[in-house]
Amino acid sequence: MIKFSIPVICSDDRLLSLVNTDYIDEFYDGADDCIGRSFFCFNPSMFSKSQFASCLKKIHYRGLKLNYMLDATCIGNQELTIRMQKKIKQLLNWIIDNNIDAVTIAVPYLLEFIKYNYPKLKVYVSIAAGVDALERAEYWDELGADRITLSAVSGINRNFKLLRKIRDNITCQLELIANLSCLNECPFWTYHSSVFSHISQHSYLEGKSRPDYCLAKCNYIKTRDPVEFIRSGWIRPEDLRYYEELGINRIKLVTENSDSAKTIRVLNAYYNRYYEGNLLDILFDGLKGGSVIYIDNQKLNGFLEYFINENCNQKSCQSCDYCISISNQVTRIDDVKRLSLLSKYERQFNEAVGTL
Repeated sequence: MIKFSIPVICSDDRLLSLVNTDYIDEFYDGADDCIGRSFFCFNPSMFSKSQFASCLKKIHYRGLKLNYMLDATCIGNQELTIRMQKKIKQLLNWIIDNNIDAVTIAVPYLLEFIKYNYPKLKVYVSIAAGVDALERAEYWDELGADRITLSAVSGINRNFKLLRKIRDNITCQLELIANLSCLNECPFWTYHSSVFSHISQHSYLEGKSRPDYCLAKCNYIKTRDPVEFIRSGWIRPEDLRYYEELGINRIKLVTENSDSAKTIRVLNAYYNRYYEGNLLDILFDGLKGGSVIYIDNQKLNGFLEYFINENCNQKSCQSCDYCISISNQVTRIDDVKRLSLLSKYERQFNEAVGTL
């Protein structure tokens, strides 16, 4: 049976009590560390280490595990200096001393560094590493990865032949993220991951902060062309069985810790493998446009079978109208609100790239 990983929600004891341990055995998150990536720390105030220690007691008391995120995609070559290596060891010693169960990284050097110095610590590979091919998965497997979270933006969630090939040839656990709505083959992903890596390292404080260009541009594109939501690589709760049959071990869910109601909605949908309502209400979409775009999840029954039977990755979206056809059937749009959102996002990315 597939197990779920979810973000730390210890800030809300009510939420923690709702966690169904039959399905969830792991929390993940990270503090503001030198080799972290703020992108997945959705709590508005990032956890301090003392808060983590307190939270960890609650997690372990329930027989659950904590996966600590150290998945910066760029550390500015500092990891190759003795000074930074001492700092990384200090952080890892704290992780070991607090009985944290695993860490997630995105840099191959860090995997080998950790396995050499802390051979008993489990090390997982982040989606930020962009593992979207058998060869990449094999490299990480040979380096000693205990788990690989496959790419969230390269269409791999709907490439069943490739998923089967990777599963048949990889010994470590495989994980997919189910409820992101990133652009398919997103051109901003690598850069955006690096941006958040450097935010964790505080380098962004050297000058006046500008708007988040990547997020504004991504939101603009999806608002302008809602078919991009359909093309994205999410996995509906109802379709988890297809991945279970492939031998996928784990599903990671992304939620916003500041929104308890949405967190409960997401967890219940994936526990029950059923959701009736707007698909965007259980996705982490960044748009927060549920009142603008409505995608009827129940009208998507049977949607995935096309990808199981066809080689979608061999086709161009320009020569295939499947997602457009589906979007026309399942999507409702409030055009007045959409125009307002488009104007908002256009102002944001123009401000980001405009002259100072």
